[in-house]
Amino acid sequence: MKKTLLASLSLVLGLIFVPENAQAITLYAEDFSGENGKGATGGAATDVVGVDWSIELNDAALFDSNDYFKVEAEAFTARDTNAGCPNVRCTSGGNPNPLFPAWLSPKIDISGFSNLALSLDAFASDVSFEHEENSPIGHKDYFIVSYLLDDVEFLAADLITQSGRFTDQTVNELIGNGSTLQVKVQLNTTASTERLSFDNILVTGDQINPPQSVPEPASIIGLIALAGVGMASRKRQSAHK
Repeated sequence: MKKTLLASLSLVLGLIFVPENAQAITLYAEDFSGENGKGATGGAATDVVGVDWSIELNDAALFDSNDYFKVEAEAFTARDTNAGCPNVRCTSGGNPNPLFPAWLSPKIDISGFSNLALSLDAFASDVSFEHEENSPIGHKDYFIVSYLLDDVEFLAADLITQSGRFTDQTVNELIGNGSTLQVKVQLNTTASTERLSFDNILVTGDQINPPQSVPEPASIIGLIALAGVGMASRKRQSAHK
């Protein structure tokens, strides 16, 4: 009797209290497929029609078609963007504290998610990083990955600290909880032979499912009573045997 009652109560309570569970899902992905030419090119209008990301050119100086900040070969690429204007066509030297051009993802809703992670592939063509402290802008070549969590910016990866030729790599960063997330990538090079690129941006997280709704007290009593009726019925059946 006691064992039967406990089993019935366990079944009822199991129906009432369902634990939370997590499921990893993709919150944002961008591989620039079919987006060649989107962005900015010297001598042409900026084109971001039909994409969900945006760019900020800031202090970039795009003099001609060889200077751009756009999607090329289905990867986002910076070529001879000249932020701070160290180019020979600069009319007044350089800016020692330039704002580098930036690519920005849309704001991603991350509310209700945990274990958030950001990854992207970073690569280059013929880039040997220049860090001359006596140059007009100090860091001529620039590759910074950051993210804005609830509009507060955090550094994800400073890729200008390596010396010599740029090494292709994947950036992986764990992100704290919040309501919104925006990915930001800043690039700059100072020669038409130099290209810095990134691709395959991915943001993932674990969705925390809310527990199933708890029935009203009257419903709980009804379930327990139903379990009792079931036990009484089985008892009467046993007595008639």
